[in-house]
Amino acid sequence: MTWSSSKGNSPLLLNKAALLSLTTFSVVLPDVNVTCIVHDDCILPCSFRPTGTVVIHWYKQQIPVHSYYYHKDQFGLQNKHFSGRTSLFNSHIPQGNASLLLRRVKIQDRGRYKCYTSTRKGNQEMFVNMELKEFHLCLLAFFIVSLLSLIVIIFRPLLSPLKPAGLRSLKDLRVAVVNFYLKADLANNNLHFEDHFLPGCCKCL
Repeated sequence: MTWSSSKGNSPLLLNKAALLSLTTFSVVLPDVNVTCIVHDDCILPCSFRPTGTVVIHWYKQQIPVHSYYYHKDQFGLQNKHFSGRTSLFNSHIPQGNASLLLRRVKIQDRGRYKCYTSTRKGNQEMFVNMELKEFHLCLLAFFIVSLLSLIVIIFRPLLSPLKPAGLRSLKDLRVAVVNFYLKADLANNNLHFEDHFLPGCCKCL
């Protein structure tokens, strides 16, 4: 590598500038895809090369989501949509962890997020694409049926005289509960009951 200087420039100054350019960098990393569940908490991953003090900014498009600098979280510019729902893993920041914890995920949270980090060595941008899925009805029915089954087993002697007509076993109870929740889902989503949900939920049970 050769260096040339123009009139009036000191070789020492040029060498310092060259050294600075070699020790600083700006990096844009490939996108990361994350799938989160509505109403649940979700982690958007981000890491950087730790070299002392760091500035961290999370954005959704141009909307400020979370900021960290001067060794503490900064909420002055945070959009109110994310107020009270974001945090970093502060104890892990010195190890290069800038991941964002987003609590109580909402449908409006879907989209592309940018994690910007800046250290004395340079800047880095990492993008995270958040996709969403709702809690599957089959799992909800499974948990409810499991709870009802446990109650029936524990209180069987007391419930036997009160058992409704047509419920001859726990299997009948499971089918009745599943049918109730599937019909409710059919009414809300205009889906074909037998084709879309009944086989899957029966497999769960």
